[in-house]
Amino acid sequence: MLTQISILALLSISRKIYTMKVIFLILTCVLGLFKPIYAKNLELNLAKSLAKNFDCPSAIKILEKEISKNKNLDEGVALLQDCLLKMKKFEELKAFSKEYLKENNLHLNSTIKLIQANLALNKIDEALEVSEMAYKIYFSNDELVNLYAQILFKHKNKTEKAIQILKEFFSQKQHSYKNRLLLANIYYSQSKFEMAFDEAIKIKQVGPITAELYIFLGKVNLNLNKSDKAFEDIKYAITLDPQKAEAFIELSKLHVALGDHLIAINVLAGAMDQVEKEEQKFILLQLARIHMLSGHHELARETIKSIEEDETVLEQANYVAIDNYLEQQKMDSAAQKLETFLENNPGRNWAILARARIYNLTSDEAAAEKWIFKNIDLSENKTELHNFTQNKEKTLTARKPALVVSYETVRQGDSLYEISRRIYGNALYWKKIYLCNKDVIKTPHFLKVGVRLKIARGDKCSD
Repeated sequence: MLTQISILALLSISRKIYTMKVIFLILTCVLGLFKPIYAKNLELNLAKSLAKNFDCPSAIKILEKEISKNKNLDEGVALLQDCLLKMKKFEELKAFSKEYLKENNLHLNSTIKLIQANLALNKIDEALEVSEMAYKIYFSNDELVNLYAQILFKHKNKTEKAIQILKEFFSQKQHSYKNRLLLANIYYSQSKFEMAFDEAIKIKQVGPITAELYIFLGKVNLNLNKSDKAFEDIKYAITLDPQKAEAFIELSKLHVALGDHLIAINVLAGAMDQVEKEEQKFILLQLARIHMLSGHHELARETIKSIEEDETVLEQANYVAIDNYLEQQKMDSAAQKLETFLENNPGRNWAILARARIYNLTSDEAAAEKWIFKNIDLSENKTELHNFTQNKEKTLTARKPALVVSYETVRQGDSLYEISRRIYGNALYWKKIYLCNKDVIKTPHFLKVGVRLKIARGDKCSD
């Protein structure tokens, strides 16, 4: 009896083993058929994980290998482009996107990445050309429309066209946060503060509610003479995002506008402990500006020195450093700083023109013209340089005044230093503008956008 039971048990086990073998063979065949799909997903997921954990170089190696096997791997292509963008490898991003577009004509994501790469490389005309072609097809895409309108507004001074494109976009779509905020910023730049406020309120009604939105509302309310509301908005922005450097910077600007430099400095000092490490350089940049405005030039110089090698603020840091030298009438130091900057960053118009104006200021107009023509082929905007050499009004400096008075309207981002540089060719003459306009300027450290300032070409403030 025991023997029979043992035999039956063995047979049962054998059948189970046989069944398991069959199942295993079937699974092996199925998995064999789909192995390429599983392998592809495995590699793609690994690349995603690496990119998410800030190891883009390793992710790129995997993605390049996978894309070479399958050129239609859209998700992999997008991830590779995002990694190149994060790593600031703009030349590689541009080359890859152009190559991919040859085989995938006007592929949306690659088109957007190509535009972004061109903008990062300061190839504005190329960015505009791609945007114009893509807009004909993707006129309802949020990101594409935003890039195209920004190029027109910020780089090509075609504000009305940018407004038209955004309004056409809104006629097809109810809401887009980034495009609504861009339209509000354009109205702000035109001193249409009520219209800017209306656009911001539309965002507030629909959402999302962000620190960026409340920073903008703060700036608008300040220009609508609602300083208490402006403070309230900026402080709420800090509540929404305590690590956002821009909110603290705007709060410091509000205090500077009221002449409270020490409070502004304390705001920024406190922000250094709150914002992320990557954002601290922007706080230091604003701190340098306040030191310069307060006449603490050595402190300004030391602050700038701590960040001027950082590529993300390189241009802004050099701009403030040069202003600091000009404020102290150190023309040679300013000129040397500009030339060094242009050696490493050829074609930057603001720096080319600033150097030319220093030549003019030191009575060397021939050298100024020679300098312009030397740099014109590298320029990002050749028309602006041509205008400088042809328009005598732009080369007028305080050493050769005409006894007339003209008017200048304050633009977004203007300071007395910037207006002085634009009109007289040197930031040093800001006090002259201030003294002629004390009736409309409450404090020399804050200008309301849209105000008309009297500009003296001679020694008097009136004809």
